[in-house]
Amino acid sequence: MNRIISFALLGALLIVLTGCPIGLDYPLGKSNEEKIESKLLGKWTIDDPEETIITVSFGKKSENMYLITIHESSELFTPESIYFNGWIVSLGGMNFLCTQEIANPDTYYHYVLISVSDDLLSICDMSLLNRGIDAIKSTETLRTEVLASMKKPEFLSGALVYKKVK
Repeated sequence: MNRIISFALLGALLIVLTGCPIGLDYPLGKSNEEKIESKLLGKWTIDDPEETIITVSFGKKSENMYLITIHESSELFTPESIYFNGWIVSLGGMNFLCTQEIANPDTYYHYVLISVSDDLLSICDMSLLNRGIDAIKSTETLRTEVLASMKKPEFLSGALVYKKVK
């Protein structure tokens, strides 16, 4: 029931302008704590040809990690690779997808809030609104900042909805 409610809330955010995912030196959580969500496995696409990522797939890399492949993107897509490791981190009752380029493990970690149903994937950017990005010195300070920011109405922005490719 919570997933249906969170999906409905994310759907309501579609009127918000698209932002950029946060990229930092620290992961939001460990990659071996949450099992992968099987509903996320497969290929997803968005109907907007100007969106940064247009078509993406999630494969099972391990019990806790996805292999994410970007199949189609716009010129706004800037990473050097199309392959990413991804894992779910649950925090404050929400699920975040954390990603990092496979070819460049020294690159930033990126995070977005996700909600998935059988055929729809909602992705929403988040903002650090309490002490801001300069306060992030570790995974723990990042988690503290995200939890504090979650209490503010402007925490989420840029909701996107992808459809599962049949």
